[in-house]
Amino acid sequence: MVEDVNSTDQRLRFVLRLLIKHPTIDPDWISDQLRMVPHLSQRAGSERIAPNGERLPGVYRDSRWGWSRRVEGKREFFDEVAKLVNELTPHREVLSKIADDGGCTEIIVHLPGDINIGWSLRWINLKQLGELKIDLGVEVFPDMK
Repeated sequence: MVEDVNSTDQRLRFVLRLLIKHPTIDPDWISDQLRMVPHLSQRAGSERIAPNGERLPGVYRDSRWGWSRRVEGKREFFDEVAKLVNELTPHREVLSKIADDGGCTEIIVHLPGDINIGWSLRWINLKQLGELKIDLGVEVFPDMK
């Protein structure tokens, strides 16, 4: 049986994440510098809070800042990575400071596990990632809706 291309396109989806981890940085500073609104923002030393708002024991050991975007109907996930890298390029000094101060910046692609999806990242984009000191991760989520 041949699957209808339109029905396949409707099932295509992925999530693009930008995650910054740092020993001490203020996540609000990252938001201000990158001019992006995070979905995750926690500062080292602050009280741990569960997603449901419940207080947890202890404090955060490091600072974390995360941004994400869900993309539907597209197969070309590395094209979206390239667009994000281009958006981050003007912030080269900020990203370099984060890395030089012991932090790390990572772009992560979350892929569903129930549909064939793949793409290639061009060498020029790999070079840009390296110049910005950004790591690249790919994760598969079998139950991603």
